[in-house]
Amino acid sequence: MLDVVKKKERDSTMQLNQFNVIGRIGKDGVKEIEGTKKPMCVFSLANDQSYKDKEGNRTEQTEWFNVVVYGGYVKTCLESLKQGSKIRISGKLHNKEFETKDGDKRHSTELVINQSSGEIEFLDKKEK
Repeated sequence: MLDVVKKKERDSTMQLNQFNVIGRIGKDGVKEIEGTKKPMCVFSLANDQSYKDKEGNRTEQTEWFNVVVYGGYVKTCLESLKQGSKIRISGKLHNKEFETKDGDKRHSTELVINQSSGEIEFLDKKEK
């Protein structure tokens, strides 16, 4: 009985930060180097969804995500991901705050992928 209580206590403190998205690349990956000199690949990902509105008309909605890839996936992303490529990604959400040239504070959310906390799956059919 004690083991069950300890497990429940441990589970109640656990937190989860994970996403899964399927979409198409908006622009070819761009390689950037942060102040930490870590290689990274940055791109946008479009996720299209459709639904019926109140009148029964089919409506399309596109959500755009900023994606940042670190680690061993960078080279593959830069070589393989092209505008329009369909992929499935999973990883962690990262919120950041920055200041514009005018001094305004802004917030953005990035989908962060690295080998320890994410995956990239290429979904385009292979050419024969």
